[in-house]
Amino acid sequence: MPACNYCGARTLRAHRTFLERLICRRVYRCTRCSGKLSVHRPFIALFHSRCVCPSCGSGDLSKASSIDTEKVTGNPVRRLLGSLGAPLYNCNYCHLQFYDFRPLLTRPEKVTFAVNFRR
Repeated sequence: MPACNYCGARTLRAHRTFLERLICRRVYRCTRCSGKLSVHRPFIALFHSRCVCPSCGSGDLSKASSIDTEKVTGNPVRRLLGSLGAPLYNCNYCHLQFYDFRPLLTRPEKVTFAVNFRR
């Protein structure tokens, strides 16, 4: 079971509402703070504005330079995107390769603050 995103405590499976059954694979509820954690279905990745992995939903992607035939997606729509010239992406978590025209998720840059103490 995954840990809670809010407090880090243990989670348990929870009952899903009708809408959650359509868009979520599983729903977890935190035992400490009652926070809700949803695991979405793969088709939800189609509605993102940025490129995410169609298998695991991760945004941690990199551009792949060559095709690994064992790990490339078999989705005909993704293969059509590849034949239309879409770049090839590689998921860093599940190692799936797929084609997509959408841009990658941008990571926020680390901000450093210069503090000047004067007395």
